[in-house]
Amino acid sequence: MIHQSLRRRRIRLPELALAICLAGVRAAWAQQVIVDNLDPEFTVLSGTWDTGSYSPSWGPDYRWALTEPSETAQVEWRPDLPQAGTYLVEAWYVPGTNRATDAPFTVHHAGGATTIEVNQQINGGQWFDLGVFFFEAGSGGYVRLSNEAAPSVVIADAVRFTLSDAQDEEFRGMWVTRFEWPSSNLATVQSRIIDVMSDLAGHNFNAVLMQVRGQADTLYPSPHEPWSPLVSSNGQAPPGWGGFDPLAFAIDNAHSRGLEFHAYINTHTCWQSGSQSPPTYDLDHVYWDHCDASNPAARDWLIHDAGGTPVQFEESSYVWIAPGVPEAQAYVRKQVMYVVENYDVDGVHYDRIRCPGTEYSYDPISQSRRLGPGNPEGLGFEDWTRDQFTRFTRDLYAQIQEVKPQVKASSAPLGLYRGDRYPGYPTSPCGYFYGYTCVYQDAQAWLAAGAQDF
Repeated sequence: MIHQSLRRRRIRLPELALAICLAGVRAAWAQQVIVDNLDPEFTVLSGTWDTGSYSPSWGPDYRWALTEPSETAQVEWRPDLPQAGTYLVEAWYVPGTNRATDAPFTVHHAGGATTIEVNQQINGGQWFDLGVFFFEAGSGGYVRLSNEAAPSVVIADAVRFTLSDAQDEEFRGMWVTRFEWPSSNLATVQSRIIDVMSDLAGHNFNAVLMQVRGQADTLYPSPHEPWSPLVSSNGQAPPGWGGFDPLAFAIDNAHSRGLEFHAYINTHTCWQSGSQSPPTYDLDHVYWDHCDASNPAARDWLIHDAGGTPVQFEESSYVWIAPGVPEAQAYVRKQVMYVVENYDVDGVHYDRIRCPGTEYSYDPISQSRRLGPGNPEGLGFEDWTRDQFTRFTRDLYAQIQEVKPQVKASSAPLGLYRGDRYPGYPTSPCGYFYGYTCVYQDAQAWLAAGAQDF
């Protein structure tokens, strides 16, 4: 039996008003107890269970039994749990074409017994979620598996019990935008970052959401995008900075003060200019390849209005990226994943993950996909556009989980979901700035899909 501790923590809403209000928080977990088929807490209760060594088993091998009704075979995993509480229970098994499609795992918990039928032909080689249950401390709770299934064999390998510490910690976070801390002066940047982290820690915050990418340019050294004009006059690192990396510096200063660091990233904006000027400071900016309305060969990522006209400098003076362009979506995911893979962030936080208004985007690529094979369910324009954002969050969440499952993914959607949720509010699509109807931002679908943690 193996005891482990994870770094992930549950986030819950505080009782007092804070800088950030959260929804749809992913459960977080602390202590773990794993019982493998080689451990003394694993018992063959009846029948014949042979040993197999096919990879990927948990540990060197696993047990298996034929699904023969004439001989009932049963095994049990009975952990010694360190304390009473709510536990996530998961099973590990190796896949195969002859596995049972309804292997009956019965969880015996403080509230009784619950049976979960598992298709062991799929999702093998990883922890499979059996559910969340309350257990008393000690060895009174357990999981049993029998061979009363079909078609050929059931697999018994390992079961994991993970204690939730949901009641222990709340998320007290503050946004820090890209307009508050950058400077081309190295000493100024360093002092501002130190001041921000010291102030937050001193005022009992435990997380910072710091903006590091705003308009397809960055506030960290990226191999894919130029430095932001907030620190650079030519897209290169400012003179005198040497190898200084403000993102790494900020993360270190946050962690040293007990703050979680969440990299705050704008996803669907290519440029911003109140004077409606293009990014002439760097001709390698992605704007010039994909979001230049004046160039028919370089506006394939740009939002288009209902008349099919490419539009720049829309809401908040941003140049907006159309959500239905696969190449653009892949490009943005690549930028987010660079941060996840190369920095010790605790989370990534998305903003501007929407359209600027109801009339977007009728760009040629989105239209071709929506009216063709890119819309197999035949969704209307509004539903299809919303679904593009949902698919983006799902794809990105899957990539993050594959690389660093401890990294939390969150967003800052509009505060009003849709007009029919608020009695007395105007119900027209943009009676107020509703996320669902006005900018095709279905944040509740992201939560339902498991593609956002909060």
